[in-house]
Amino acid sequence: MTVGVMGATLTLKPSWRRWWWIGAGSLAFTAIGVWMVTRGDGRGWFVAGLFGLGVVMCAAMFWTGSAYLKLLPDRFVVCVFWRRHHYHWDGVGPFRAIELPHGNLVGFDLAEDAKRPKGAWVAVAVSGAEAALPDGYGLTVDELTALMNEWRERALSGQSPD
Repeated sequence: MTVGVMGATLTLKPSWRRWWWIGAGSLAFTAIGVWMVTRGDGRGWFVAGLFGLGVVMCAAMFWTGSAYLKLLPDRFVVCVFWRRHHYHWDGVGPFRAIELPHGNLVGFDLAEDAKRPKGAWVAVAVSGAEAALPDGYGLTVDELTALMNEWRERALSGQSPD
């Protein structure tokens, strides 16, 4: 976990260890796909292409600024592959741990008057939450849930997050 604190801003970076392992696994399967192709098995192109894309995605996660969670006094910003999503603290409900088959995440619901993403109903059906943070940022689900709820409560009460 990398934490940068600048005044009333807290920036969390993704867990590099997790992405390193995913990248290493993708690289291994890419090599297997290439080996399959050299043996005359055409299915190796699919394997190499699919896991090669995984290698590229993991490499992008190591690029500075490609992924982070930034907590600000009035909102938080989730950035994944340079795409930023801004959420105002008063536009989200309390944060909670959600259980998924591949692991737990921190989920939240949007305010009643907020515009819903097109696939929000799918997220609710799968996890019970309209949205979720994409990474633990080096924290446990319980630690990240507590941190997000603390910042939300401070914002809603008008307190400084110092």
